[in-house]
Amino acid sequence: REYAVKRCLPVDKLMYSNSQPAGMWKRIIVPFKWGRRTIGFSARSTDDAGRPKYFTSHDSGYVYGIDSQLPNARFVVVTEGLLDAMCIGGVGIMSNQCSEIQAQIIDTLGREVILVPDRDRAGQKLIDDALEYGWSVSFPDWEADVKDINDAVVRYGKLFTLKSIIDAKETMSLKINLK
Repeated sequence: REYAVKRCLPVDKLMYSNSQPAGMWKRIIVPFKWGRRTIGFSARSTDDAGRPKYFTSHDSGYVYGIDSQLPNARFVVVTEGLLDAMCIGGVGIMSNQCSEIQAQIIDTLGREVILVPDRDRAGQKLIDDALEYGWSVSFPDWEADVKDINDAVVRYGKLFTLKSIIDAKETMSLKINLK
């Protein structure tokens, strides 16, 4: 619970494991649901030294948070990470590459898609995917040590982070490539 609160995660959507034999020692568990059915999970170590960092079990085309999007929203924020999506109310593809199936699922929402890649080298592949799918990309002006949305929410709060994402979105492919 302490880890979830520290990372500004919705505690009511998480489970926690103390089971050493199952290899789930000191992990927060995020159940993946579709409707009322649980169809997978991701378990993240709450200890940064814990390896592997994540245990996951889900279909490769799964998009976290897709079924909890508000029906009248004007946009959806797409993130690489699960925790980033949880803390901002977006969707997470849980990779630095977006599959065609995931893109189709996201596009069924029928709204503007704003990708916010992690601020690392691996995020470049996801930017290329966003360009291919015709999505906007946001490059918020956060401090250098803020590497992703979850770090930004912890540092600045959810509302400021969301506003900075919207204010920094680019829709033109030339400008996205320049950035």
